[in-house]
Amino acid sequence: MFIRIATLLVFIASAFASGMVLGLGYSFISHIGGAGDTVQSLRGELGRMTRILRLSQVEAEQDVMKANEAEDAAKARAAEAKAELADAIAKAAAASSSGSAAAAPASVAATTPSGPAARCLHLKRSYGVQPGMTWGSLTADGQAEWKRIGCDEKLPKNDGEPTPLRSEAPARWWATLPAHAPDGSANGSSTDGVYEPTWESLLRYGDSGPPQWFRDAKLGIFFHWGVYSVPAYGESGEWYPKFMYMDGRDEFRHHARTYGAHKTFGYKDFVPQFTAPKFDAEAWVRTAAAAGAKYVVPVAEHHDGFSMFNSSRNRWNAAAMGPRRDVCRELQDACRRRGLKFGVSSHRAYNWRFYSYRADFDTWADDAADLYSPRHAPDAPAPQWWLESWFARTVELIDYFKPDLLWFDWGWHWDEFAPWRPRVAAYYYNAMRRAGVEPVLNYKDKFPDGVAVWDIERGKASGIRQHHWQTDTSVSVSSWGYVEAKRDYKTVPSLTHDLIDIVSKNGNLLLNVGPRGDGSLPPEAAALLDGIGAWLAAHGEAIYATRPWRCYGEGAQTVVDGQMTERRNGGLGAGDVRYTVSTHDGGYTLYALLLAWPTAATATATATALLAALRGDEKVKGVTLLGHDAPLRWERARAPGGPRTGAGHSGGGALRVTLPSTPPAAAVPAAAFVLKLALEDEAARPTFGAGAPASTRTCLR
Repeated sequence: MFIRIATLLVFIASAFASGMVLGLGYSFISHIGGAGDTVQSLRGELGRMTRILRLSQVEAEQDVMKANEAEDAAKARAAEAKAELADAIAKAAAASSSGSAAAAPASVAATTPSGPAARCLHLKRSYGVQPGMTWGSLTADGQAEWKRIGCDEKLPKNDGEPTPLRSEAPARWWATLPAHAPDGSANGSSTDGVYEPTWESLLRYGDSGPPQWFRDAKLGIFFHWGVYSVPAYGESGEWYPKFMYMDGRDEFRHHARTYGAHKTFGYKDFVPQFTAPKFDAEAWVRTAAAAGAKYVVPVAEHHDGFSMFNSSRNRWNAAAMGPRRDVCRELQDACRRRGLKFGVSSHRAYNWRFYSYRADFDTWADDAADLYSPRHAPDAPAPQWWLESWFARTVELIDYFKPDLLWFDWGWHWDEFAPWRPRVAAYYYNAMRRAGVEPVLNYKDKFPDGVAVWDIERGKASGIRQHHWQTDTSVSVSSWGYVEAKRDYKTVPSLTHDLIDIVSKNGNLLLNVGPRGDGSLPPEAAALLDGIGAWLAAHGEAIYATRPWRCYGEGAQTVVDGQMTERRNGGLGAGDVRYTVSTHDGGYTLYALLLAWPTAATATATATALLAALRGDEKVKGVTLLGHDAPLRWERARAPGGPRTGAGHSGGGALRVTLPSTPPAAAVPAAAFVLKLALEDEAARPTFGAGAPASTRTCLR
């Protein structure tokens, strides 16, 4: 409409100008009368001007017609696209309400493998069934078919596929999808000790909690690396694929300014640039091990839909394009060589809601619908066929890596994923049981407490939790993926203090680094890991294989509990103490971790540490300072109602330790100092429940 009005105004203005010129000309001619040749000359000039103006009017009319035709064509295309979208939404809604799978796009059309072994493999991959299992992730008909074929014995070795080398292309571009959704309507019996896909069955995992390796490990390293590391721009690098399609955001403007129109250069067009010439799995794992990490977790697939391993269910993967290397497998092999545990993270559930769709974006076309997900309304839930595909890809991740740890991001908290959450947990636990792997499953929410390990993103627990938990955060304040212009790195003291605080409350720290697009680690991030590793090399006995004391610590600084809260928490420091208990000697060693070197009262006085949390009945036999060889002077303060005890005596209340004039050199960079207390009796542990004393969570003074 704006084009039509503007063009019409131009036409009117031209006509008006033409009339004015002609009127003035003829008025002038009449005024000068018979001026002979001059009059003839002026008449000729006015005639020429008239022809030019009339030609301009004709061109203006043609412009109006063209503009009207273009606008009508655009309206027609928009109406057609709107009708297509409405039809797709209607089909998805019908599929969800009927419980049957909606037809998948042509790029993911289902085909059924032939032959008994191939059919068994199809059932296993599509429905998540395993040998010896006939529980409810398989329909009643599927269970009967599994038994009739004898799939327990007929499954091909290694699923019928050779172990892929990094130079090999995937065996299949896109694996088949099940013809019908697993509806969980026919729960069969399982062998003793095997999990059913129900929360009641899965709560047995909490009886013993996560495996000892995880509870002892304390520190893991996370790697967020993918195609998004190539543009390396924006608020948070791994969210560039989403923000670049959101009109009004800086990433949207940057993309158009730097790479051109979104329709001609979309996110998929970064893939050929993702060659990663400097990627060295051994170097990454070596850096993680030097940092003191005991497990490594690379992103297997982020929200963008690009798999960082040799996936047979996703043609958009690092073994087939980009680096043309099985990145996660190389990292797993490097971890095995160094004795580290290995995990993978899945962020795919968010893919359905990740991208925006417009006719002037490349996300609108069908040629990359298996990367972007087919276009749909922003608030449309994932349809059944997509959920089945997500589950099949998760099963592939489990079967391919047999990971010690399986980490899930936000995304499967949406309601349509509700029946799939216990299925994934049961499949993972059962598959790892058969493989001889002690599994750890990380979740953000929508799981009952104790079924798996709760992961708190960029946040911590405010006190000791009964069930072991984990914080995941990044060396960067704002981003998980690498961003070229960002230098908002945290510090060695702040990260070390976080680790200490988390461990004192029965948790682990999964610390993320975002490698560059070329595969190298940013030097600032590597330096932080080196600093943490240097501190752990001298003080690791107070961290690894420890358990919480009856209270986590003392000091004025409290911690806000929950997800995304780290920016609301102040730093730990002077006066803050955290406690851990060793498991190596039966619990007779208590560690007091000072998060700042105490300040002496005067310039000539000696600094002292006061541990006020000790009760009078908790007898101390000796006190040492890690990194300091000389003996320390210590005493117990007067217990309430009792006499003051002398130097080196174990009775009384608070413990006062006279410190050396200078702190141990190895502890200074991290600003964390460890007093080792030998106890006469086993250290008290936290108690939980309605009758538990308040000190089980905090002993702040």
